[in-house]
Amino acid sequence: MTILYGMLHHFYDNQWKNDSIQISLSLAPFYTMKWHLLETKKASFTM
Repeated sequence: MTILYGMLHHFYDNQWKNDSIQISLSLAPFYTMKWHLLETKKASFTM
C-alpha cells in the first residue's frame, strides 16, 4: 500500500509539475482579468 502510494505520488507529482505549468499558462489571462476587476472594485470602494 505504502509503496504503491509512493509510486503514485511520485508519478502524480511529476504530472502535476508539468500540468501546473500548462494550466498556469492557459489560466494566466483569465486570472489577470479577474485580478484587474478586483483591483478596480477596490479602487471604487476607496473613492
